[in-house]
Amino acid sequence: MGEDSEGYIRTPGYPHFYVGDECRWRLRVNPEQRVRVTLMDVSLRSIGPFENRCTDHVTVQDLNGDILLSSCDQVDLPLRLISVTNVVDVTVEAKSIGAYPKRGVLLHYKSIGCVTPPPPSNGYLVYRNEDVAHYMCNVNFVFVDTRQRARLIWCYDDNRWNDTVPLCVGKFFASTFIFRVGSSKSVNFRK
Repeated sequence: MGEDSEGYIRTPGYPHFYVGDECRWRLRVNPEQRVRVTLMDVSLRSIGPFENRCTDHVTVQDLNGDILLSSCDQVDLPLRLISVTNVVDVTVEAKSIGAYPKRGVLLHYKSIGCVTPPPPSNGYLVYRNEDVAHYMCNVNFVFVDTRQRARLIWCYDDNRWNDTVPLCVGKFFASTFIFRVGSSKSVNFRK
């Protein structure tokens, strides 16, 4: 998966039936991102009358070992799970023999969070959390578009920043050129 990845996963035979088998999927995103798994449909064989545990179940496990979900029952859908790490393992284990007139599992996955843009030359990253990144230009340098030393950018839900991190240029080069129309003087420098 890339930084803008999303898609659907379904068990073989979905939505008509599922068969006794084990399906595993590993969802990996950029280390700065997390994985959102949305269970759209879970229809597996329930615990039988002479059984004390599930034979067929779906498990969503974070890379750190945390079980985000393990169930054979129909859950309140859609159920959204968000990983703590950048890797999630999804397993549908069906130990029942034969095909069952249950639908199986359908889920949607999406990478969430923005990947940190690199700092500009003559600048640096001051602070970064899930929602915002704060950049600064070095002393006597400013961002070329705003002529300011500081810039904050925000991460939107679609994994995109609201703005870019432009070049940091020396204050002299950020001076505005003013052209006078109809005059023999063509350029005026303001500091």
